[in-house]
Amino acid sequence: MRIIEITVTAATGFNHPNESYANFKPAVTLKASLETGDVPEYVARELQRQACVLVLGEKQRILDECLREAKIEQLKRDIEYLDARVARAIEELPKRQQQLEQDRARIEANSAGTDKLQAWEADGIERRIADDEEYLRNFDRDVAEWKKQAEAKTAELNLLR
Repeated sequence: MRIIEITVTAATGFNHPNESYANFKPAVTLKASLETGDVPEYVARELQRQACVLVLGEKQRILDECLREAKIEQLKRDIEYLDARVARAIEELPKRQQQLEQDRARIEANSAGTDKLQAWEADGIERRIADDEEYLRNFDRDVAEWKKQAEAKTAELNLLR
């Protein structure tokens, strides 16, 4: 018997790194025609090695792409969260400022004797005043930081696209 052609197949299967319901099965089939003087066993081994290299390369490419897609989705969620945080803070700012003015007026009225607050009410209002003052002190810094984080994540996202 004279062998004139060799065909080899290499395949692998693996789960999607981020999804429990998906898997991949890359495979390749290579065919070689023997030339005079070729040793079939050596040709088959080399062909099989090449097929395995191709399949493993494809597996790595698929895994890299899955991880890239997951990173893109996470960045989108992070950006959306930061943008919403900035929007909520901006929306809350006038309410906090108004509440602070009202609370200061009530404490001032209580001190002047025109508003009779219970001690626990006054303590609660003073704690709220302290919280609101801290919120207002940190507002610009916090919003700027959240915007900076969103911009950095947007830049990273643009690099991945």
